[in-house]
Amino acid sequence: MNNGIYKFIDVDINSKKIGGKARNLAILTQNEFPVPNGFVISTEAFTNNKLSEESINYIGSLLDKDSTYAVRSSAMVEDAANESWAGQFESYLNVKPTEIIDKIYECHNSKKDRAVSYANGEDVFDIAVVVQEMINAEYAGVVFSKNPVNGEDEIITEYVKGLGEDLVSGKKDPVQVIISDDLEKDNIPFDIMILKEYVNKIVKVYNNIPQDIEYAVSDGKIYILQSRPITTNKEKDEEVIELGSPEDLFYWGPSKAESIYMSDFFAGMKEFFDMLNKNEDMPKPPVTLCLFSNHQMVWLNNAEDFGNFVKEMFLYYEKNIDIDEDINKWNELKNKDLVKAFNQTEFAEFALYGAEGEIFNRLSRFEDKVKRDILTAFATPEDETFLNRLDRELVEKNNYKEMAKLYPWICDGYGGVKGINEAEKYFEERLELLNGKISEKINYIEKREELLSKYDLTSEELKSLELLQKLVKYMDDRKAWMMSSRRDIKNNLSNIENGWYYDGKTSKYLSSEETDKLFDRYVMFQSATGVLKGMVASSGNYHFVSGEVVVIDDSTKQVGEDKILVCPMTSPSYVPLMRKAKAIVTDHGGAMSHAAIVAREFGLPAIVGTKTATKVLKTGDKVMLNLLTGEIIK
Repeated sequence: MNNGIYKFIDVDINSKKIGGKARNLAILTQNEFPVPNGFVISTEAFTNNKLSEESINYIGSLLDKDSTYAVRSSAMVEDAANESWAGQFESYLNVKPTEIIDKIYECHNSKKDRAVSYANGEDVFDIAVVVQEMINAEYAGVVFSKNPVNGEDEIITEYVKGLGEDLVSGKKDPVQVIISDDLEKDNIPFDIMILKEYVNKIVKVYNNIPQDIEYAVSDGKIYILQSRPITTNKEKDEEVIELGSPEDLFYWGPSKAESIYMSDFFAGMKEFFDMLNKNEDMPKPPVTLCLFSNHQMVWLNNAEDFGNFVKEMFLYYEKNIDIDEDINKWNELKNKDLVKAFNQTEFAEFALYGAEGEIFNRLSRFEDKVKRDILTAFATPEDETFLNRLDRELVEKNNYKEMAKLYPWICDGYGGVKGINEAEKYFEERLELLNGKISEKINYIEKREELLSKYDLTSEELKSLELLQKLVKYMDDRKAWMMSSRRDIKNNLSNIENGWYYDGKTSKYLSSEETDKLFDRYVMFQSATGVLKGMVASSGNYHFVSGEVVVIDDSTKQVGEDKILVCPMTSPSYVPLMRKAKAIVTDHGGAMSHAAIVAREFGLPAIVGTKTATKVLKTGDKVMLNLLTGEIIK
């Protein structure tokens, strides 16, 4: 096991402990592509965010003292029901072997921990760490197996001289080449036809899903650095919404939500994103997908893109915005215009997401415990949170019915407005729990003074910590306002009823059908485990399909409608059953089998040739069919 540290060649690609980046590097390595040497420190290797002495020694044995390394995050992201948890992701290049352990800790611990006082010690967001030997790149580029602009089936690459960072950051203008058999290759400084060969093979490894591939060239040899699904605007005539692998995403969403009660938030958010795009000097929002399904809302971003965005937002806010003026303007708006009021708060909200990670890095000269003590002292409002203030008032009054009349909105939120009975029940149960006592407020003023006298913080560090403290208070006040203002919403204030997609420039409202498909793809996928795999014979125009399995070996069996039919193979006698099925899975057969042909005719999702589906699955099992990769997830 090597204490949860694995070379790419040894990684279990189905592991939930390694993250998407490490998984892709392992797949490429295990399929014998020229990937620079490396390994992943999985989340199971860390105990209380530390590595054992044995693990540290093992890592040292994997390093070459004459090489330098890249240390990068490989994120695990889970959905938290009621709170926002974002990642602050870091990458370190040209790291010397003597610095590796420090950078591993900085990378792993750069996850976004919401204020410790809010987190209650709960760690819902974890990061594995990839360590990979640096390539002395003469050229670096990105190649797409399918044109991401027009959807044409052509291989297109862009490359620059030097490091790939110069390409993605726009520091250098790239050379663009469409790779074809009659390409004039004399002016291309490396063997581009070998690159084409790699691309075609990688696409096959990923079950013919179009790929976005990073590469570097050193001493004439092409190295593959990463591969991921293409984020493209077109596939045939249908727009494809692609955020990347589900395990690489940042998820946020309340456990219960109704679009009408979130409509001011979304209308304000749309205006806010438009404003950021119109101002060249402001950070640009990442691609964003919001989905409403079955009284649940989920907000999705690529986690690393989101982490970079919120870091930029904090830096911009710190430099350009006076928080006291920001709060005063919000106070003027919050009783007049809900949409404009939410819009006013968004810069501060995203800045708070990025604050702790950025400040944590600024305090890097201190040990982790010291950094967290400092952050905790400032990441707590100087006044009590509004819920603690209500607790104190409740104990003083000792009358839950009076409190319910004063604060009837205490149970309101994005899920809707509750009645006075719910408020009374809340305060009655809360009063019983408090038992006449309220915990003494921690004196963070003294705690801060103690820390400041003990540690030599710079004026800039103090300024950013004070900003953090005000941001936390600002967002706590906004939460109370949000709950109390749901009663003012009488109709939907935005056009969002099902879903909303922001492609980096413009917004699109999604239909119910589009939303359901994407919810299956990105949300239901997260909770699925246990993988079978076959060939996608028919997608039925879906990406993912979920449902209940019925396993049969005889076409005379009775099967209810809207079930996923699982059988060894099919024949024409199965057609009546297939007409009622939601999807079909077989042990045997290929793209030209009876099951495949009939499935395509009916527009029925089908995965064939799994070999063992009837043995692994049982009637009544709930499964997810991944109609991009051929995986059946139990």
